[in-house]
Amino acid sequence: MKPVSMKLPKSRQKEMAMPVSAGDQQYPWGLEITLEDDALKKLGMDHLPEVGVECKITGLGKVTSVSESASEKNETRSVRIQITKLALVHDDGEEAFERGYRKTSRKY
Repeated sequence: MKPVSMKLPKSRQKEMAMPVSAGDQQYPWGLEITLEDDALKKLGMDHLPEVGVECKITGLGKVTSVSESASEKNETRSVRIQITKLALVHDDGEEAFERGYRKTSRKY
């Protein structure tokens, strides 16, 4: 499957009620991954990247919950996936951030 932009349409960016990290709400809540020290060590990331650097994320996940509901006003569906294995790769095949990559203009 070709990667698809998950960016919210401008009309929906302000109506998002879920909390997001600092910055504007360009993407839906729940699409940001935070990797802390233990995870960074497991991924072999000895150096932190520059803010704005893009990387490819490859992972394996397990579906932990599915939900579907309907009301008079709308219908909603959701799938919760626990990431169980993860790899980060830069465009040229190198492990992510290994050489302190600079920002890239390539969009996925």
